[in-house]
Amino acid sequence: MYLTPRPRFLLVLASVALFAGCDALVGSEPDLIWGVHGTKAGWLHKPRVAAFDKDDHLFIADLTDRIQVFDRDGKYLRGWRTPDLNIDGPSGLTVDRYGRLLVADTHFYRVLVYSNVGELLFQIGDGVQGTTPGRFGYTTDVVIDKAGNFYVAEYGENDRIQVFSPEGKWLRQWGGHGYGPGEFLRPRALRDG
Repeated sequence: MYLTPRPRFLLVLASVALFAGCDALVGSEPDLIWGVHGTKAGWLHKPRVAAFDKDDHLFIADLTDRIQVFDRDGKYLRGWRTPDLNIDGPSGLTVDRYGRLLVADTHFYRVLVYSNVGELLFQIGDGVQGTTPGRFGYTTDVVIDKAGNFYVAEYGENDRIQVFSPEGKWLRQWGGHGYGPGEFLRPRALRDG
């Protein structure tokens, strides 16, 4: 008795279904590329995080603790460094509704608030790692709510969300490290409403 090779047919059918509608088989190319590898102005060294502002300017932070700004066509506009160099880079960027750039400066245990041209306006956290209210583990992201309060996600021993007033005063926190209800493992990617 001869059996047809059904498993091979099903594998081919599953492969075709997996890629249906995907341009990966067509050989698509990107429409635009920002920067080249390196540390000169307009070049990028392992970009870590990016955010757009209302004018379609793209803010990018890379592993050299630089923040660079490009227009929608990839033209370099300006850039600056965070106050300290760690060669790890921030892991969270948000442009808030006031046009400020909020930076989760991960390995310096703080949030930096910049004007859209790179002027450091203020920072939240004293830059000392800690678990007490107002101190951070590794910050991963920051957003603001309608009242202008800052919500900061962090991981490490803390794995929590801390909330600060528009002036940077600690208000409250929740979470903690774990798998249970109300606990987190490396919270990140916050989005404002």
